[in-house]
Parts: sequence; structure tokens; C-alpha cells
Amino acid sequence: MVVRRTEPGKGGQLYSVETLSRSAVPLASVIATSQLRCRPRRAPDLEAESRALAELAGAFAASRQPRLQKLSEIALDLCRAHSAGITLVEASATEPVLRWRALAGKLAPHVGATLPRSFSPCGTTLDCDALQLMSRPVQHFPYIDAWPPAIEEALLIPFHFSGKALGTIWVVSHDDSRRFDAEDARLLMALGKFAAAACELPTGVPALDGTRGGAGKSPALPSATESNKERFMAILGHELRGRLQPAKNAAEALKRETLDTATRRSLAEIIDRQILGMTRLVDDLLDVARLRAGTLRLRRTPADVAEIIEHAVEAVQPLLAARNHTLVVSLPSPRVVLEADALWLSQALQNLLGNAAKYTNPNGAIRIGAQRENDELVITVSDNGLGIPPAELDTIFDLYAQAGQAGSERSAGGVGLGLYVTRLVVEGHGGTIRASSLGLGGGSEFVVRLPLLIR
Repeated sequence: MVVRRTEPGKGGQLYSVETLSRSAVPLASVIATSQLRCRPRRAPDLEAESRALAELAGAFAASRQPRLQKLSEIALDLCRAHSAGITLVEASATEPVLRWRALAGKLAPHVGATLPRSFSPCGTTLDCDALQLMSRPVQHFPYIDAWPPAIEEALLIPFHFSGKALGTIWVVSHDDSRRFDAEDARLLMALGKFAAAACELPTGVPALDGTRGGAGKSPALPSATESNKERFMAILGHELRGRLQPAKNAAEALKRETLDTATRRSLAEIIDRQILGMTRLVDDLLDVARLRAGTLRLRRTPADVAEIIEHAVEAVQPLLAARNHTLVVSLPSPRVVLEADALWLSQALQNLLGNAAKYTNPNGAIRIGAQRENDELVITVSDNGLGIPPAELDTIFDLYAQAGQAGSERSAGGVGLGLYVTRLVVEGHGGTIRASSLGLGGGSEFVVRLPLLIR
């Protein structure tokens, strides 16, 4: 087994792990994760976190490498580390390797270096599938000395896509002046979600001149799907920035020394809400990718239909109340049971109800009902809202469809993933979903049909 080191302007240099690891101490001797619970935890710096995430929002409209580099720089800054990086799993002729794809701080000159998947701090983190804190990891992985400066502590977390380990995001200190704590662990775990999204989201928003990028290249005429995809990326960038603007404003206000405690608490809550909203958006994007790949497993068990609907209704109550809608719920009687992933199916119905609320003018009427028809469960969600143009009924469940309708009357903000996710969830349960409408102003109706567990 070998480790290949790649340096700018130089050829690869090989290090024999078998030779260098003879004097290594046991792995358990360098694992210090339990110390995170014992160390004093520094207070969150919400202003710095908000500012960093605002910068990250802009990076997500670019291609993958700038996203990863920005994430490394943010991890370095937020965790007050000496170096930070993102390591990705790569295939090789013999065995998988881990490559330092993005680096910030003192280790930045070593970007591109590779380590063995089976014998490295990052590989160990992937094997444990959990956050790891290592103290002087060189004791167990002697070849790390090949990349100066020496590493005093390393805090690493794994990130995944479609159930497959993609790599790790990590921060390190190079002397004992910096010890990581639980706040650093929280920040790094949050950034891990963005690292997975950075690897899997579509790359690049088209240049403002309409070209695909690159000097001297002729602009191609994009297909409808590509156009929608590009609009989707533009809307995504807008949404990310829009969610963070209130946080940035609150962070600026927190700088005033004259604020009382109640005002500071209120501003901190604004920042926390916006960060949570951005994290949920990234989670939604990852869920879409997993559902598309068929690797997000639906855990189907006997589930009560009434409970699934009630949970969906409870989740959208704040939106319904804010728009003063009337909601009528019709539950099946007697009790109906189907084989379903209750959490995901409730989320799908929540998406339908949320859409109905957004696309219905205030004081509107919305209905959700369920009934048994032979061996099927039929769930209907209807409203008296804006309606759907006939030309859009065949594509409304497609990915990027909302982006393609960005200028239509049905544009109500968001990135338009809800109906696409709903279709994937329903089809994952062996069911179907269809939409109907009398056209603009005529309201909408969505009908879900699912096979029943016969009892």
C-alpha cells in the first residue's frame, strides 16, 4: 500500500505505509472524541456564521470546485482552525484513495495529495461513520509527517450521498494553542451537509451573455429542460441569498453596543431561523437527489391513514393561519391502514397542502379528504386558488418545472421541488398522482391513489 503525494510543479512522491507504520501506536491511542464533552464550549458566533453562510450562498451558484474551496475556507474561519479541507473518495487501479480536493490554511500547498482509503484519518472517519477527534494522529499514521506542518489535533466528519460515503470535511490545529470543542463539532456537522450538496448539485449558472462559459465558445440553444435547469439554479441562488439577508441585517444590528438583552435575543433568533431555513433547503435538495437515485429507502410499515393526514395538516397550520384559509378535512371511517413510510407520505401530503395554501389567495378554501375505493386509497387535495394552465398539467410534477414557470402567475417563491418530491414518494409506494384544473382562476385538484394493505 502506498500514499502518493502531489505537489504543484512536481511529480508524485511515494511513501510506503508498511514501512512507515511499523512504529505506529494503536489507533485508540489517538482517538480523543470523548474529550469534546469535557472541554469548555465556546459561545456560538452567530454574526460570523451568518456572514459565512451568505458567502457560501454565492458559491453554490458556481461549479463544484469553487463550492468546495469556499467550504474549506468557511470551516477554517468558523472553527478558528490552522488548516481545513475536504477529502473525497476516488477510485484507482488498485484500491480506493482519498484526495485532498480543497484546502485552506497552512496545508493549502498540499492540495491534490492522496491518502489510502484503508489507512488514513479520513478513512477511519468513514469507517466509523461518525465525527472523530484525533490527537497527534501522526503517532498512528506516521506518513502524515510528509505534509508539514505537524498536526496536533484533527476534527473530521463524514458526508454521504445516496447512502454512499463521498468523503470528509475536517479542520486541524498545528500546535497546542488550539483545542477543538463541541461548538466546532456543531459547525462542522452543519457544513458537512453543504459539502454533500456541493458535490451533487447541478453545476453552474449560465453566463450573463447567454453562453455556456469559456472564451470563444458559441452559445448553444438549450433544450426546454436545460433552460428550466438554468432558471432553477438562478432561483436557487436567489433563494439562498434571500434567506440569509435577514440574518445579515440582524448580525449588523448586533454590533450596536446599546442594544438591550431582549433585543439581542430577538436578533439572535432571526439569525437562527434563517440558518435553519437554509439548512432545510439543502436537506430538500439532497432528498431529491437520493429519491431520484432510488437510494433513499422508504421504510414501509402498516400505517393509519388518519394519522398520516393529521400530521401533514399540523405541519401546514401556521401557513394556513397566516393566509386565513379555511381547511376542511375528511378522514376515512372506519379506520384504513396501508403499507407506507408514514413520515415520507405525510411529507408528500404536506407539500400538496402547502402548495394549495401558497397558490390560493387569502381567505381561500382548501380541502383534503381520503376514502377507500376497492383495494386503493384515494386522497384528494383541492383548493379554489389560482389554478393551473392546461399546458402545464402534464409537466407540473417534473423536476425544474417550477423554474420553467418562474414568470407565470403560479410563481410563489421557492425552488419548486415540492411536487417533484411528492410524485417520487407516491410512485415509490406503488401509487399514482394526477393534477386537474379548470385553468387560471379555476382552482386545482390533486388526486393520489395508493394500494391498500388489505385487513
